[in-house]
Amino acid sequence: MTKDIMLFVLFLAVLLLCAWPLGKYMARVFNYEKTCGERFFAPLENIFYKMAKVDPRTEMPWKEYCLNLIIFNALGMLSLFVLQLTQAFLPLNPQQLPNVETWHLAFNTAASFMTNTCLLYTSDAADDLLCVNLGGRRIHKKKNKQYIPVSYKQLTLPTHRIV
Repeated sequence: MTKDIMLFVLFLAVLLLCAWPLGKYMARVFNYEKTCGERFFAPLENIFYKMAKVDPRTEMPWKEYCLNLIIFNALGMLSLFVLQLTQAFLPLNPQQLPNVETWHLAFNTAASFMTNTCLLYTSDAADDLLCVNLGGRRIHKKKNKQYIPVSYKQLTLPTHRIV
């Protein structure tokens, strides 16, 4: 308990120490004034602006912003969908995770991440262990391939596989 309080106090102290200089830095950035990192980051930033054909000094209308937001999220969902379907073949997979079983599950998981919802997938192995899926729908235990309603007093923590 004391350790937790000390960690919180340390976090709060670091936060308060950083607030003033970061606030001044952000004010300079938003007012288009010179900043300390501009010498290094401005050329990189300009390359991206030229590639995207964007003028950094002009305001973006709300319709264009909305369209860009939808396109960005759609591309993010598509990349997550493809990542799940090809993860067995990708490098840096030390656990040798297999691909997601079906495209339906990959789409469901990608949509769950993009909409910030909790759509849990419980494997058959977890169902055989009489674990409960607390996904917000009807709560059942699986026993001998039959679904039996469970009371709230019998709930256990769900065992689910993270994909």
